[in-house]
Amino acid sequence: MKQHSERQILDIGVSYSGSVLVYVERHAVAYPVNLDEFTILPGFPIEWDNGGSRVAVNVAGTRCFTGSYGGKGVGAYTLPGGNPVWHRSDLARVQQIVVDERASAAVVVVENVGAITLDAESGVRRRRYGAATRLWISPFDSFWLIKDGDLKGVDADDMRVRWAVGAKSFAILSCTFSPSTAFVSESAGPLRAIDLDTGKSKWELCRADEHYLELGYREDTKTLHGIRWPYKYGGPASWDLMGANDGEIISTVVFDSGGSIGKFVKCGSSLFCYDGNLIDTATSQPIGMVTGEGVI
Repeated sequence: MKQHSERQILDIGVSYSGSVLVYVERHAVAYPVNLDEFTILPGFPIEWDNGGSRVAVNVAGTRCFTGSYGGKGVGAYTLPGGNPVWHRSDLARVQQIVVDERASAAVVVVENVGAITLDAESGVRRRRYGAATRLWISPFDSFWLIKDGDLKGVDADDMRVRWAVGAKSFAILSCTFSPSTAFVSESAGPLRAIDLDTGKSKWELCRADEHYLELGYREDTKTLHGIRWPYKYGGPASWDLMGANDGEIISTVVFDSGGSIGKFVKCGSSLFCYDGNLIDTATSQPIGMVTGEGVI
């Protein structure tokens, strides 16, 4: 599958089920993308710098949250207009921002501080979980997967730790959820399916000198999708369709380029490619190409 892009996407915020994403280019300009209408809307300047995962969007597609490591703070913006809603200049060294839909909150991971929950509409601080260096939030349940050396399953309602298991490498590349499972890919490590209740591994998939850069769970077909890349020697990336229950590879599509290809969106039903193509994950066929002011 061919990939062509004249623009460099440096960061991207997506939700599991929403139809709006936001990507960021150099000079810290954010561009909303309406996936239902295949349009890229006018960009707007944001508080942001490169590195980490510092842009997030809510499912409704009405708010964008961004942050920076270099001391400029954390901000919330309306979508699609990009009007500032609130700004927190006291939060620096931001590594990651995630939207907690159930709590109507933006969760900001700050280096050497942990995860700070901010009210989505006001930016007011609610609570802190001090051990987190990265986190992922299930769209199906009040569950956080937190990395603080180990991987911890946490009940988000009371921050009770359900279980803890050891990480198998120094970094988590991607995580996605089904209602009962966290699918976790690790740098130079395996792809694991972890039971949300017990923390036990349901299955593992290891491929020599390859790892999965991006994962997506398709809810209607109960399948798992993964962008796989041969990190040791380089080369084209591949897109694997897998059974979520057993990790068996059902089919594979090979791209003509390597590295990061895109993000799975709309309940895993589509792959948004960084060249602007939207692809149906059931058929591997293009649905359309997004166009607009920030043409990719």
